[in-house]
Amino acid sequence: MTERRRAERRRAEIDWKFYKKVFWLALPIALQSLITIGVNMLDTIMVGNLGEMSLSAVSLANQFIGVYQIFCMGLGMGASVLVSRYWGMQEAEPVKSIQALRKTICIVVRITVSLALLFAVVTLLIPQVVMRLSLIHISEPTRRTPISYAVFCLKKKKKQKHKKKKKKNTTS
Repeated sequence: MTERRRAERRRAEIDWKFYKKVFWLALPIALQSLITIGVNMLDTIMVGNLGEMSLSAVSLANQFIGVYQIFCMGLGMGASVLVSRYWGMQEAEPVKSIQALRKTICIVVRITVSLALLFAVVTLLIPQVVMRLSLIHISEPTRRTPISYAVFCLKKKKKQKHKKKKKKNTTS
């Protein structure tokens, strides 16, 4: 075997250590997402027998909680970029790197806790407003499936063309 083929073969080999590290890093994130979805699903299952109004209330509350979760995910993603940068900087300037890491993590935790308190206060003080606030408003035609919505649009366009054609024929 030539040297070139050996080098290609080494590159093609699967690096199991890398995949093992990625798996152990991704596992807590996946479990957290599973727990969040599971809690929302269990809320829906438990309240499902109580009627439409109760189920709608749970759905609206889940939307409000989802907004908080989106904010936290955004903060986490932004912080991960900074943490990666400072972690990589450790070799060149270890003291500065550790200070920057501490500051970044501290700021993200403070912002997340502040957001949690804000959402909790809003929920406790004005729950009626939160429940009336529909974060996702869907108009009548878009409640249907995407295929029926496309058909609806095509029919509407066809009717408009037909009306224009009819007007043209009557004026001529």
